[in-house]
Amino acid sequence: MRKTMTVKSIFLLVVLCLCFSACDAKNIQKKVNDPGDKKMTKQFFDMGKELVLYYKGTETFKDEIYEFKKDNDNNYNVHVYGDISPSDEKLVINKDEIFFILGWSKEKWIYLELPLKKGKKWKHILRDDEHTYEVLGTTATVETPAKIFKDCIVIKDSYIANAADVRGLQENIYYFAPNHWIVKQQEYDNGKLFHEHFVTDIKYKIEKSKNTNIIK
Repeated sequence: MRKTMTVKSIFLLVVLCLCFSACDAKNIQKKVNDPGDKKMTKQFFDMGKELVLYYKGTETFKDEIYEFKKDNDNNYNVHVYGDISPSDEKLVINKDEIFFILGWSKEKWIYLELPLKKGKKWKHILRDDEHTYEVLGTTATVETPAKIFKDCIVIKDSYIANAADVRGLQENIYYFAPNHWIVKQQEYDNGKLFHEHFVTDIKYKIEKSKNTNIIK
């Protein structure tokens, strides 16, 4: 009787160990595959040789067009026009940082520190204001008139304004889609949404193969 109980006990112990091992393996795999834990590197912002994004806004500048063209350094020359004065900006993509430079002032208007991960924060000085960036998420789904974008990075840029026409907490919420730059942006003035713009159309670079007549 005692021998039978011992064998049963050993058998139950082995079964329990196998169950715990399986659960641990699943938990480890879940952690590895959890999209909320993934880091975004500069490859996320590679838009190919050329990309054109058409935006529709709710206030002030209602229609904007951004033409991205990759240069020899794998950065982008960006021609902006529409309901605004035409300008030529620069998107610089480095290993550890990304910044969008205004052509006329050379200011880093948008500044990102890589890699991007949910909860990450950093500071940036722009026009004497200290901006705080925070990654709110990396798996957002954003629906626009152009298409539905998945696995988007959501970043909040906030600062305290003390200008004559703008005062108090200012917040910009950027939605970055894989290989598409910003597909949606929301601007808040002291907690109140006052401007939003989003992508309404996209044009990609179409290339012909050198050896065939197939269009890629």
